[in-house]
Amino acid sequence: MRRGLFLGGQLVIYSLLIVANESKRIEIQETNQDDRLRLRKHSCVSSRAGHLGALPGLFVDQDGIDGCNHDHGPAPSFSAPENGSTVKGHHGAPAQLHCTVQELHHRAVSWMKKTEDDLQLLTVGESSHTADPRISPDFTYPHLWQLKFNPAMINDSGTYLCHISTDPPLIRHIRLEISVPEPIVEIVDSLTDAALSSDRVLYYRIGSSLELRCRVKRYWIKPTRFHWLKSGNPVSDELWRGGISIYTEITKPGQLENKLSIANATINDGGNYTCSLDSFSVSIVVHFLKEEKQAASQHASNGGHSSVMENAFHQGMACHLILSFLLQVGISHRH
Repeated sequence: MRRGLFLGGQLVIYSLLIVANESKRIEIQETNQDDRLRLRKHSCVSSRAGHLGALPGLFVDQDGIDGCNHDHGPAPSFSAPENGSTVKGHHGAPAQLHCTVQELHHRAVSWMKKTEDDLQLLTVGESSHTADPRISPDFTYPHLWQLKFNPAMINDSGTYLCHISTDPPLIRHIRLEISVPEPIVEIVDSLTDAALSSDRVLYYRIGSSLELRCRVKRYWIKPTRFHWLKSGNPVSDELWRGGISIYTEITKPGQLENKLSIANATINDGGNYTCSLDSFSVSIVVHFLKEEKQAASQHASNGGHSSVMENAFHQGMACHLILSFLLQVGISHRH
């Protein structure tokens, strides 16, 4: 009776292994000589409960024969990475761990995460065994096995095991370090898209439209505060007057932009403008001049770059001179 319960329990274990890894079929046969369970060559499976290799492909029978024909080729081995190597990534960005395996044959590659007192199984072969949709296995023929994080999070940091289902198992330890990088906050030129230095001064004509763009790079987490200040006061407090718009967008992964536009600007709109992202900020000074000539005279002191409206003014003057010249040429031909 006990023997029957034992065999029944073994069959249940093998059935669960088949469900967990449908790509490998286990055939069990009972011998008439000693009634011992043997596993045939469709999979290498071990009966050692609690063993690190207690995954599909690790059980052996009572004779210590694993049912696999090892004479058909060399044993599996790692060609990369080095044991104990470290992979670094950024919070919010994709990250991946690499494991290159030679001569794998019928065996399985698994990924695990080492915790304080346990091992967390993440993948077996190309099947995921975690409920976290960010984490997935990826295989590139013929040798590359990857564990991908999309995106990686700060709590993904830790030690991971690339595991080959031999007996004893072959293991590579890989350390994953995820950090939150310091972002780059800059105010950019609306025409050239180049970053403006903090000592730049922008000049605009009264009545023109002011447009400031604040760009943030390498910022992978959702900001709690991303706004514009003028002389220390939130620009959003003046939205009631109309003509002011503030627009924030994600231009690409890890990069944000905050655009401030003020239509029909007055002299009171001049001042020190600060783009503030949580604890990071950058500032620039804006002046409004009463006359176009005054604005044009500031071109040199503005680092050789005029504002958007100044450029439009210069282009208009050039077109006016060309048209006047053509008109004079046409009149002289008539005469």
